[in-house]
Amino acid sequence: MSSSSMGGCRIPGCRKTVPAALAMEMLCTDHFLEHASSRATAAWESCHHGMAIEEETLDGLLFEAQSAAQALISAELPLEIGQQEKILEFLLCVADLHEFAAQNPGFSSSVN
Repeated sequence: MSSSSMGGCRIPGCRKTVPAALAMEMLCTDHFLEHASSRATAAWESCHHGMAIEEETLDGLLFEAQSAAQALISAELPLEIGQQEKILEFLLCVADLHEFAAQNPGFSSSVN
């Protein structure tokens, strides 16, 4: 196993390896992006329904954005175009969500 590969994805039935940048999540790139994108979409849906974004949710998304950026930068093998696009879409979504929370203090309990 190479230094950038951390074993198998924790999703049952998935045989893809976990890149070093996603070792804490123990998810392959595809499952990480699926999970992170779902969380970001849910946060946006909450905003659209007038609900506040919890600080823990925003912090978690920012952490996942850092992990996604690291996965993009440090991939030993080039990521598929679709994976690259999903990472960039996720990063943009989190940046937009963070900006929205910063400009609308009533939608989050704390923004750094």
